Amino acid sequence: MLRLVIPLILGIVAGYALFVHGNQLLFSSLIPFLAGYVIVVCCLWLSHRYALRWLFGVAISLFFVWTGLWLFQQEVRKVVFDFPDEETVYYFCLTEEPERKAHSVLCKGYLPVGKDSVGEFAVERHVLLYLAVDSLSSSLVRGDELWISARLRPPSNRGNPDEFDYAWYLFRCGISGTGFAASGKWQLAGHSDTRTLFQIASDVRGKVLELYRRLGFKGETFAVLAAVTLGYKQELSEEIRSTYASTGASHILALSGLHIGFLYLLFYYLLVRPVRHRPGIRVAGVLVLILLLWGFAFLTGLSPSVVRSVGMFSLLSLSLLFPGQAISLNTWAAAGFLMLLFRPFWLMDVGFQLSFSAVAAILCIQPWLYGKWRIKNPVGSYLWGLTTVSVAAQIGTFPLILYYFSRFPLWGLLTNLLVVPMVSLWIWTAAGMLLLTPFPGLQQWVAAGLGELIGFTHRLLSGIEQWPLVVWEQIRMTLPEVVFCYLLLFLIGWYVAGRRFSVLRNMLILSLCWVCFHFWERHRNHAENSLLFYHLSPESAVHCISSGGDSWVVLVGAGWDEGRMKRMLDRYWSRLRLSPPQFLYEAYCGEEICWQDPLLHYGGRSIVVVREDRWRSMRRAEPYAADYLYISAGYTGTLEELLRVFRAEIVILDASLPEYRLQRLITACETYGVEYVAISRKGSLRIAL
Repeated sequence: MLRLVIPLILGIVAGYALFVHGNQLLFSSLIPFLAGYVIVVCCLWLSHRYALRWLFGVAISLFFVWTGLWLFQQEVRKVVFDFPDEETVYYFCLTEEPERKAHSVLCKGYLPVGKDSVGEFAVERHVLLYLAVDSLSSSLVRGDELWISARLRPPSNRGNPDEFDYAWYLFRCGISGTGFAASGKWQLAGHSDTRTLFQIASDVRGKVLELYRRLGFKGETFAVLAAVTLGYKQELSEEIRSTYASTGASHILALSGLHIGFLYLLFYYLLVRPVRHRPGIRVAGVLVLILLLWGFAFLTGLSPSVVRSVGMFSLLSLSLLFPGQAISLNTWAAAGFLMLLFRPFWLMDVGFQLSFSAVAAILCIQPWLYGKWRIKNPVGSYLWGLTTVSVAAQIGTFPLILYYFSRFPLWGLLTNLLVVPMVSLWIWTAAGMLLLTPFPGLQQWVAAGLGELIGFTHRLLSGIEQWPLVVWEQIRMTLPEVVFCYLLLFLIGWYVAGRRFSVLRNMLILSLCWVCFHFWERHRNHAENSLLFYHLSPESAVHCISSGGDSWVVLVGAGWDEGRMKRMLDRYWSRLRLSPPQFLYEAYCGEEICWQDPLLHYGGRSIVVVREDRWRSMRRAEPYAADYLYISAGYTGTLEELLRVFRAEIVILDASLPEYRLQRLITACETYGVEYVAISRKGSLRIAL
């Protein structure tokens, strides 16, 4: 199966690369070529010419490369839609409960049709719609049907360097567009009580969450229990997320393969192992095991990560029908092959990559590690087995962790040895608690014990978080380096298994290539004296960067969240190897920078930061000359009023400006012939000094 899954993955990756770079591949033109090639190769193979036997394998590989390309294109076609440029009327059906945001109401729904001057046209796509907060939007529920007038656009990113690709994330989730409908731009058309399977599963999850609350779970305990057992993470605070991430236990909060694995073990020892020597009953036990796993997936709302994990364990469970045959890489590859045939977008999901790399490492590395030390004591053997599983999983996933998160928890191994057994107890206890619903008194007693377990684990992690050198931060690994790392791990394993000196030579060559690439990458990505205006609406900021790695962030406006900014831009700062920036809230003057509201001087440039209306009534005989005029949301006046006080070469319009005010300022800039940059249209702006 590895011979099939590898070309399939290559085809999907090729489709993704073509999609990201905007290239349109005519798949239909490849069909005659592929068909002709397969026919020729089959004829050669049937001619029994032994020297040409490899052509059949090449043909099969190329077929699955093309299959991966074709499947990816089919997934793209289901999501892509060319929305009209102007505001258009759509029929909108809410498929999930609306979510109240700070300044809007987020509604996820389905657009069956739209209307224009010609008539109705089919849309049949899912979108995210933001409604202005009012009494009507706050009373909407799932199933409501609306007529809306909005300007919809495909999902887009803010344009900040190295930021999380939110647009691609929404696209993978099947979201074709986003838009905003102001008050008066929509009206309620009706309500439908029809529910899909996913909506029924979501309702069931809501009832289980309500049961948790009735049993007395609240605060941090409720948030962690809901995340671990049901995948409900809306109530996880930043403090909880930070504690689990710093100690290397953040994967516990993401309901995925680890948790499904614990349930799999529970059901296996209850249903399959006792009857493993009775073939007929064993088959029934395996089928019941698979049904219970899918029942749990339904209980969690059929979230994609759980469906993916349950699908993998369902396929792996089929190996139980053949006793004496352990789960192998071939079974692992078959599971991945079938899942990617079903949903090619899963290959780009971080959870999918981490899960499959961890399982592959456990299958390849853990038996070798476990065999290095044989322990006869059952408890010691269990602990040693748990240790080797954790070590193997971390070896298999650490390149991806460094690539995606630029940090590595140094105490992660110890944390997992302590916490993973506790999490298994959580899940098994929670399963028993739900089964005891007909017995409220006993259920309440079990719930109290479960709450104590979760509280103890959280206190343990909070204590570990205070230890020195908890997290190794500011690590950056590029995608080519991830490939280098996995190739090196493969060669190391090959050398350990066979001890061939040719493999050792290849390891040295690969390591030399990796070192050369790393130093070239360091030379190519280094800090330079520059100014950066980020797209961080509703906040505003100017980042002053020096070539020595020091930097200062001038925060404009109120209500700033430094943690949020670090999370958004940490990958970029890590790539440039910047020291933690100094955040400037008040006036500051140093050797390189001087900030005195409204003037910012850095690198020989002057920036006027306009964030309030006090300049509207002022006049100067000779306007103050500056290099840049930076206008943020606090200013509500006109450009003409500012030009009476300041004269700048370039006007920078921040993304925090409301759309109507931004358009008014753009029109004024064009009228007066002033050069301007709109951050919300262009993305972040970098100015080299």
